[in-house]
Amino acid sequence: NIPWLSIGASGFVSVVGHAAPRALRELYTSFEEGDLARAREINATVLSPLIAAQGRLGGATMAKAALRLQGIEVGDPRLPVVAPDEQEIEALRRDMEKAGVL
Repeated sequence: NIPWLSIGASGFVSVVGHAAPRALRELYTSFEEGDLARAREINATVLSPLIAAQGRLGGATMAKAALRLQGIEVGDPRLPVVAPDEQEIEALRRDMEKAGVL
């Protein structure tokens, strides 16, 4: 998201934002206020583990499983996208804990 903001984007749409909305808001605010160090820190510590999870699971699967782990029941993805198995959920849980959003 930082590269888009740096070339003039006024915002962004992010699948990871489902799991970490406050972090993305803080990243955006930090960038807008000129605190690039804080924006980069959020990107590295919060977003990186979640982006890795999204790469493994796919966007809808990751977002729905992350919300479920946070106590928000949203159901499973629609076919042909499949729900994560227990191993994938545990890996996502670890990523979310590392990111500080669980």
